[in-house]
Amino acid sequence: MDGNVNGRIKCTLANWTGLAFKIPRTLYQKYSRKDVCRILNWTKDDSSTVYGYRIKYHTCPIFVTYEKSEDIANSTKYLDEFEKIAINPTVYSNKIFSWMTRSKVKLESSESQELIHARENGLKVLLFLKKSDGEGSDFYYMGEVTPVAWKETTILNDKKESRPIMNFKLELKQEVRKDIFDYFTA
Repeated sequence: MDGNVNGRIKCTLANWTGLAFKIPRTLYQKYSRKDVCRILNWTKDDSSTVYGYRIKYHTCPIFVTYEKSEDIANSTKYLDEFEKIAINPTVYSNKIFSWMTRSKVKLESSESQELIHARENGLKVLLFLKKSDGEGSDFYYMGEVTPVAWKETTILNDKKESRPIMNFKLELKQEVRKDIFDYFTA
């Protein structure tokens, strides 16, 4: 905004018509799902239905619990983590995050295709992390991400049946700050 009254009117109209998006601006600030729905100007509070991610109004917030509890269903024990560096698998990248969709999602599904084509379609993909469920309901805002690689793979459910699932490599716009990165990967 340029400080001009007309600039403020244009900004307000752009938000009202859906041409502009409010996105969280403070990296590593903590937000609840409800906060994120409000910040993204979703018309109703969908926080109770946004358990992993949701594509809505050209936005896709992704909420990840980094360390999964042992007592959750096998089909939700996703291998979500910062990408391991190929030459040294004990070292993690602070720029690439490996993320899995919910189970039963295939490459040809509409949500996979929306994520694959996020950049060209203007879909804003936002990553939120918390270390464990013991942290409560708030997630650290890690920033905007871009899907840069993907593949369909499988995950076992509690009956040991194989289910399709998508694995996306998400590139963060900015490298994760060292103290935050160490907190999640230590």
